[in-house]
Amino acid sequence: MKLLQLLGPLTLSFALAAAGCGDDNDNGNNNGNGDDLEDVIPGDGDDNGNGEGIKRLGMIMVEQSTFMGGDPSVSADAVFWSMSEGLPDDMLDQPLGEADSCTVLDIQEPGDIPGGLPDVDIEFTFIDAGEQIELDAGGDRFATLEREELTGSGGSLIAYTLDEPVSGTLPDGLTATVPGNEFPAFEDVAMPTVAAFELDAPAPNDPITPDTTFTWEASNDDNATVTLDFSAGGVFVTCTAADDGSFSIPQETRDELPDSFEGNLTGAARQSYRVERDGDAALILQTATSQDVGLPF
Repeated sequence: MKLLQLLGPLTLSFALAAAGCGDDNDNGNNNGNGDDLEDVIPGDGDDNGNGEGIKRLGMIMVEQSTFMGGDPSVSADAVFWSMSEGLPDDMLDQPLGEADSCTVLDIQEPGDIPGGLPDVDIEFTFIDAGEQIELDAGGDRFATLEREELTGSGGSLIAYTLDEPVSGTLPDGLTATVPGNEFPAFEDVAMPTVAAFELDAPAPNDPITPDTTFTWEASNDDNATVTLDFSAGGVFVTCTAADDGSFSIPQETRDELPDSFEGNLTGAARQSYRVERDGDAALILQTATSQDVGLPF
């Protein structure tokens, strides 16, 4: 599993727990037993770790998107965790993980309803990184992410969000500043630059079948990947592709799809990552640009 695939459902499950929707015995942490973390995210080669592993982890995510032919806008979020055990330092020095792969969720099948967490022997706890996360460009304030805390029977969820998306496109030279608290401070760290993304094929309204080939203009960013989402009925598919300009659905994914699968494109985006380090803390910086796919039906 990729690190980001672990943290996504973790955030969702913890949010449900904080809202009182989880198991009464669930403290919001992942107490599972199972597989080791294997796949990784790219780093910039500047590993300032102290040999203790990664015990605090932060993510700042910025995305430019458009919808139904409207004007582009930029959204952003941030979240920070501490871990009961350190993740290996070299997780941040290796490639993004297995590209050209897909996950299939069939909510028509009993027992395949989303909500479970990956099995890892690590507890995650949301931590404070200060009152605001600042995004700047060219010496001017671009956006401010305000701290929000949601507390319920399952514990507390701390996240940093925008009041509303910022109108316009991603600015050049975007940087982020984390004031620090339980998570350390980072000042004016550079967000990745990501080229605009649009599929050459298929067109947004073309049906997606197991034989569909996706094509686009590749970028020159070794850390960039492309995410493709499509669905039909109760079957949802997410594919991660190397940003090399072409992707075909792998045979193992085809084997999971129902007979005569014909779906709709629900998302298409390019994203890139870089990592900053401070002792046992790692800050993942993610920038994405998504295509306007219109209504998913």
